[in-house]
Amino acid sequence: MMATAALHIVLTGWLWPFSKKPEGDENTVGSLEDTEIMIEPNQTVDASPDRAINSYRAFLDLVPDDPILRAEAMRRLADLQLQASEDAQIDRDMLMLEDAAYLEAVGLYEMLLEANPNYEQLGSVLYQLARAYENSNQIEKALATLNRLVTEYPDSKYYDEAQFRRGEILFVAKRYYDSELAYEPIIAGGSGSQYFEQSLYKHGWALFKQSENERSLDSFFGLLDIKLVAASDTDIRIVMDSMSRPEREMVEDTFRVLSISFSYMDGADTIGSYFSETGFPPYSFLIYTNLGDLYIDKERYSDAADTYKAFVELNPSHQHAPLLQVEVIEAYKKAGFPTLVLVEKQEFVENYGLTSEFWAYHRPDERPAVIEHLKSNLKDLAHHHHALAQASGEAKDFDAAARWYRELIESFPTDPE
Repeated sequence: MMATAALHIVLTGWLWPFSKKPEGDENTVGSLEDTEIMIEPNQTVDASPDRAINSYRAFLDLVPDDPILRAEAMRRLADLQLQASEDAQIDRDMLMLEDAAYLEAVGLYEMLLEANPNYEQLGSVLYQLARAYENSNQIEKALATLNRLVTEYPDSKYYDEAQFRRGEILFVAKRYYDSELAYEPIIAGGSGSQYFEQSLYKHGWALFKQSENERSLDSFFGLLDIKLVAASDTDIRIVMDSMSRPEREMVEDTFRVLSISFSYMDGADTIGSYFSETGFPPYSFLIYTNLGDLYIDKERYSDAADTYKAFVELNPSHQHAPLLQVEVIEAYKKAGFPTLVLVEKQEFVENYGLTSEFWAYHRPDERPAVIEHLKSNLKDLAHHHHALAQASGEAKDFDAAARWYRELIESFPTDPE
């Protein structure tokens, strides 16, 4: 504490010209008693980083034999050099900067570590040194320094960040197992860490990269549970639209990688098994929708239809269930299965006709898209069976046509058609 105070006093003095001495008698504490202090208002003190750096350099020359003050000044000088280099890197909009200041900062930190193995702020020095190594593209040295920091100083305030940076370096190096292990202590520490959410996300990716698809699910769903917690009270898409762009991109990417993972396993069956243990979250319909869409892109139309239908069968009264039933119909259309299209249209009408249980939980004026699909499917069914009856002349076909025309009239009595 005293060393820090002394250093502050000495360095404040360096704001004065270094080469000048007060005129008159020898400069002593006693000589200050009768000195008149003139304070000029509105005078700006030059506190630029360059001036501070020069002050610390000059100070180091003055205290060659004081290890405590030298260590503190060396650390502060290195911190200033590192910050100046990072600022220059940002100003020039560069990913990496070949700057002598980085190398000087590295040299100071290394010298400090070697000369002061018991320095009380050694954890902070290791943290800064790792940053300097990483910014000067000395990645292996950065990783080794971070390894030392998390091993020797597990109680450091930099611990979570150091573990996360270790994870990132290892992930980029495709050392996915080691990366997984780096993220795990942050996750175990809970949501209080500012690196918790990113660690869940990258932990899931590290497992996915090792083809540990099933193990990756907890991390990915853990992130979605946090980011979409407000979705229980509103529509999930509204919640996502309210996110910042980076947040939304991370959530969308998580949905995408989950779809890929489920496609590598047993598809909708795996989703159902997972949710049967954890419960269906508010965004579960998107899990099925995205997987079905992935199958559509791969022209696996039957798998897509099965995926959409799995959600409908598990959650028939869910507000999005009718629209997933529509996706079943569209999948069979793309596959060229007209018979299955007709079957699914009839199932839609039976499940979501105006007398069905679905409307005990929802109001027609709040689900206009469902109403439009209901009307369209009733028309298609009536026209299909009418045409069939005209071709066959059989009473059963006329009865079927009459059934659908009757339901169409009863459901939409004021419709001009």
